[in-house]
Amino acid sequence: DAGTTILEVARRVAGRPFTAIALDLPGAQALAVGATEVLLLGGRVRSNSFSITGPWTEEQLRNLRADVFLMGAHAVDERGVSNAVIEEAMVKKLAVEVSHKTIVLADHSKFGWRAMTQVCALDHVQQIVTDQGSRKLTWLKESGVELTIV
Repeated sequence: DAGTTILEVARRVAGRPFTAIALDLPGAQALAVGATEVLLLGGRVRSNSFSITGPWTEEQLRNLRADVFLMGAHAVDERGVSNAVIEEAMVKKLAVEVSHKTIVLADHSKFGWRAMTQVCALDHVQQIVTDQGSRKLTWLKESGVELTIV
């Protein structure tokens, strides 16, 4: 996925022997170290965020399969994960579909509200990783999604 949280994870795992499908330019650059193989999808590069979106990206993603999708989120509430950018939400939806497991990485500021475009319901998410600042997550604990607080 794209975003600052995902970029930080990319920096921490770069160099390990695995293949990553990068959905933004900073993530691809951070991952392209040592034994990590990086697949960079083509498409429209959004200014400022450098995420890759659009029909070319979506077509390529439809033909891939992934073990794990690490997804950043603009917002997470009882209805699921949502994103403020429609084009990014479309790519995220496809990534959820082609992945065996989806893990959402979101800090405490992302919980309890909705962004404009629905990405997926919580039943499509197997795990959520968040920080200790996250409060009032009773609804999330009751959803059945594995919750990891770091």
